[in-house]
Amino acid sequence: MCYLVLDEIGELAINTQAKLLRVVQSGEIRRVGDNKAINVDIRIITATHKDLAAEVKSGKFREDLYFRLNVITLPLPPLRERREDIPVLINHFLDNFCKNKRKKTLLPEVMTVMTQYNWPGNVRELKNTMERLIVMTEEDGVSIWDLPENIRMASSTAAEGTEVILSGVEKKHILKVLHEKQGNKTLAAEALGISLKTLYNKLKAYNIDS
Repeated sequence: MCYLVLDEIGELAINTQAKLLRVVQSGEIRRVGDNKAINVDIRIITATHKDLAAEVKSGKFREDLYFRLNVITLPLPPLRERREDIPVLINHFLDNFCKNKRKKTLLPEVMTVMTQYNWPGNVRELKNTMERLIVMTEEDGVSIWDLPENIRMASSTAAEGTEVILSGVEKKHILKVLHEKQGNKTLAAEALGISLKTLYNKLKAYNIDS
């Protein structure tokens, strides 16, 4: 016996659904270009983000295949509904991606922002984000400014107080870059990825002596 895992079964074309149903019912497959039937003993595991019952009603998914597959259903809530799992997953991916690399850590405010983010792509998006952070971040400590902009911006309005956290971190980051560039604002603006005018506006907003 073997297991066949089909991700996003709701995306399967109607004609392909018919072929899958035939395999499920007969327990046989045929290789491309071969008329000889091969007996198979398989258990099928499927996953989808769609409401298949609704897809059946709209004619986009075969009812007979739906009832054949719908033996045991395990609902998986989106990551935004189980935020307590996010730090656990982050630490898991950190350990996994840092196995043959220098160990990195997330600054506390980064963990806060990532926990507040809704993760529309769920665990897959979180995993890809963590891999990017490990590969792209040069420092041992991952800061908010290493996060993708969409996560920073979405999280800044996701919960009360996050914007204050981001502002405080931004001020520290600007001061750090200015120190590294020995006070040269043109070089600091380039390093920050903003215009010189924007840098001066931020210096004024944060009461940093220019």
